[in-house]
Amino acid sequence: MKDELLTNILANDVHEVASNSFLNNNFFTDALANNLYETKSISKEANEPLRVGMLRLNNNLGNYTTANLMAYMARQFNIELYFFTTKDFNPEDKTVRATLIDGNTQIKKTIPLPKITYDINGGFYQKEVRTILGNETYFFQYGWGASKRIINNIMTKDERFKEFLIETHVSENFEHFMSLFKEYHNDVVLKPSNGSLGNDVVRIFSDGVGFTITLKKEQLLLNSVTELQAYYEENFVKRSYVLQPYIVSRTKYGNPFDIRIHTRRDSEGEFKIIPYPRIGRNPESILSNIAAGGYTMPLVKFLKEDFGKDWKIIHDKLIYLGNNIPALIQASFNKIIFAIGIDVGIQRCDNSYELKIFEINTYNPGILSIPIEAAFITLEYLQYLGKCLANGTFEKFINSK
Repeated sequence: MKDELLTNILANDVHEVASNSFLNNNFFTDALANNLYETKSISKEANEPLRVGMLRLNNNLGNYTTANLMAYMARQFNIELYFFTTKDFNPEDKTVRATLIDGNTQIKKTIPLPKITYDINGGFYQKEVRTILGNETYFFQYGWGASKRIINNIMTKDERFKEFLIETHVSENFEHFMSLFKEYHNDVVLKPSNGSLGNDVVRIFSDGVGFTITLKKEQLLLNSVTELQAYYEENFVKRSYVLQPYIVSRTKYGNPFDIRIHTRRDSEGEFKIIPYPRIGRNPESILSNIAAGGYTMPLVKFLKEDFGKDWKIIHDKLIYLGNNIPALIQASFNKIIFAIGIDVGIQRCDNSYELKIFEINTYNPGILSIPIEAAFITLEYLQYLGKCLANGTFEKFINSK
């Protein structure tokens, strides 16, 4: 699959790339129906290509990442992507010694620092990067985000989303934890306030005898409250965690799952939605995300198979969340947010279903399942930024830093 995709990309055969997409969803269907990408071929463009910097933390371009796909597809969008690190920047003449990927060839060039830099690794948060580049280029940041506590405060103030929210608390100390643990029937989840990719998410459950601690693929049994307190103080005190009641979101076969509503800005600067299910392979696990070994499939197919005649009602609610939450989150920040991931569980309640938002991630919403879609949309957005540069409306991005 990998070699075939890259072959089609190099041949500018976007139709073939779309047909081999991992999800093959409506995103590509709509794009091709409107002949969207045919108009972006570099051979049809008279303008000079837009130069965009790709800030990496090291010179390793990786083997098969969205960044690589973007580099191979960029010429269809009349964009040149230049990969560089902070060490490649010359502060005296404001140039960078960067790598341009042209087909299968990597070309080293010294160019003026591009006006737009895609901070693909979140390097802007390193003091060195801020010091060297902070005032020289617009950082189009992938890894920017607010804590789960801040996002939760934003969401709870909007009545439209009340039915979708899970009660969320900051776990202050062990005594506070135990009071919440009992309130939620001895079954809770603890998540790092600034976590992503399912890292360090822990379920704590008690059947009245002992305590079961469930991490990604492991379980730990504790026999007493004393042991639980020792575990809590060792793992949850030095870092801020939020606590929620455990929501049972399982397929009809018992596997954990959630729906990731991935949104990122497109050719009009608006959020485009890519929803897909993430299904855990291990029924004993609490995680379903791809980083934890899960898998995915087309959303509509999954909903029809798992929820039968109710699939459309669930689908429409998911699209409603994707269409409305990003604008609400963005309105609370001056910094322009590029991508947001909304993770939704579906809990079966007798003959109905409850959709519950597990979390909203503005820091690092994963794209392991959608590398091609993510590459296309990101290049669209870079084109949009280029247009803003050309027509003099780019100031709003500079002011949002």
